[in-house]
Amino acid sequence: MKKINSIGYGGKVIFIGILFAFIIPIGIMLIPYKCIPLDVISKISFLIGILILILFTIWLMIELRQDKRINAHYEKNRDKKILIQSGQFECQACGNQHVKAEDKSCSVCGIVFK
Repeated sequence: MKKINSIGYGGKVIFIGILFAFIIPIGIMLIPYKCIPLDVISKISFLIGILILILFTIWLMIELRQDKRINAHYEKNRDKKILIQSGQFECQACGNQHVKAEDKSCSVCGIVFK
């Protein structure tokens, strides 16, 4: 599964949810002219906004779970060097990509590899 990252669009989704759930229905309520179609539009808008906010909350919970699992994986493999391409390794602790296969420790952070 691809990593979810809502940093770029999270605020926009929350704003759209609030717009549909609260701003549009309140704006319709402030209109002095009352009619059934406006009431229906207000209720539909509220339901759409609440649905957007609930689905986005579920999306954020999935993202949080992914982040916790990724952090646990990195903590478990912190003292290791991983192969990034033929002959080159990366230190998991600091991200140094100039680690050789025969190195016993990282030249940047000094961590001893397991």
